[in-house]
Amino acid sequence: MTMTTCPTCQKPVDSLRARNVGVRDGKVVAYCSSECAAAAESRPIRLPPRTPAVGTPQHADDLDSGPVIEIVHEPASGVVTSARDERTDSRPVRGDSSGVNSGGMDSAVASGELGGSKGAKGRARSQPSGRHLTRERKDSTESKAGWDWLDEEPADQGRSRTASVAEREGGRSGRTFVPLLLGFLLLGAAAFGVYYLVLRDAPAKERELVKPVGSGSAAAATDAATAVDAGPPPITRETALASAITLLRKYLAESLPRVQRLAAGALGRTGDPEAITALVHAVTQEKVPAARFLLAYQLARAGDKRGIDALVAGLGSPARGDKLDAATRLAQLGDERAKPLLTSLLGIRQHRLRAAEELWRLADPAAEKTLDQIRTDPKAGIDEKATATLALLRGGRRELADEVRALLENDSWKAFAAYALAEIKDEAARPVLVEQVRKGVGVRVRAAYALHRLDPEPPPELMAPLVEGLASKKDQEQIMAAEAILVLAGDPQWAKYP
Repeated sequence: MTMTTCPTCQKPVDSLRARNVGVRDGKVVAYCSSECAAAAESRPIRLPPRTPAVGTPQHADDLDSGPVIEIVHEPASGVVTSARDERTDSRPVRGDSSGVNSGGMDSAVASGELGGSKGAKGRARSQPSGRHLTRERKDSTESKAGWDWLDEEPADQGRSRTASVAEREGGRSGRTFVPLLLGFLLLGAAAFGVYYLVLRDAPAKERELVKPVGSGSAAAATDAATAVDAGPPPITRETALASAITLLRKYLAESLPRVQRLAAGALGRTGDPEAITALVHAVTQEKVPAARFLLAYQLARAGDKRGIDALVAGLGSPARGDKLDAATRLAQLGDERAKPLLTSLLGIRQHRLRAAEELWRLADPAAEKTLDQIRTDPKAGIDEKATATLALLRGGRRELADEVRALLENDSWKAFAAYALAEIKDEAARPVLVEQVRKGVGVRVRAAYALHRLDPEPPPELMAPLVEGLASKKDQEQIMAAEAILVLAGDPQWAKYP
């Protein structure tokens, strides 16, 4: 048994059987327990004495184990090491006979910007500003802070690290020569293209233009020049009418019921069989009474008896408002079967104005009397009086024309006033109606009908804006423009009803 003393607690321990051993000063030592071994490992290590900074060492303990080392470069990673700095350029700097990079040396020195070795003297640039040095240096925390601050400052005249390397490698002349060479090449190619495409054939074209009149080339050139000067063919009533009918038939074949109904109602003015079939189907499928009566009116306007039958059946609707809608459509068609219902509603204040207005279309004396009473009633509103005045003028009361012309100055009433004046052929309505046909959208059809009542031969210049409407991005606007063309340029029978 070989007994030794535990270095930590000084207890005796068998060095051959000890479970906890360690190495100290090149010797194997035994510990009595793992706690003592751990305590020995955690004790501070006594550093050897350093050589004095100045003077001669007086004792042996003052001697150091090696020379004093001063750290002159600290990588940005914060780890002090003698390994090569991977952030620097791996290529050797020209003029550096060692053929290796600077390692931990400052990048500004390595690049030759701060002088450096004699071999780099010829490459050194003029001393840049302090900000530029901060921007070039990225190898310490302080320089990184300066770089972050510099990000918010103006750019440094485009001087980048890539540019400086290019200057060291080839100088400014090489960088300038290549763009100039490319520029000259591009200019030469452009000049050749101009000559090849334009100037080369110019004499030949001039010779062809001065050939005798009988030559084919001169005749073709003359025809082409005439076609260019003439421009697109003018829009006529015939071309506009053909375009409108084509568009309506195209939409009639669409699968969307909404589009089919709009196109069928417009094309039904012409008596088109497919439009009539679509209207019959729509009348039988529509559940809303007001919409069903409009479709029935369009079907009757197309000359189909089933439309009239649907409106007459509507006079027996349970709701009073639905009965009035059916009677109104019948009165617009001039059907006398609307009279009994409209007459019965003259005594109901809620419906009397509308009933009298539609009944006066059938020249009923009771309707005229009711409208006169409303016009002179001090309790009646301005709108009620204006509506009664317009209805009386449409029925032939020309003495009210001055009052209606005054309504042309009112933006809320000028359209309705123009419709009423057109019924008595008053030219005061023309400017308003022409404007609505040219620029309107939803009122185009009604304005076209009133303009046709005023003058069966509308101005030809109205065809152009209507044809433009056929190219609208909205199908409803296209269909309205097409129907306005049918009213203005089609058969007079197509414009018999609103």
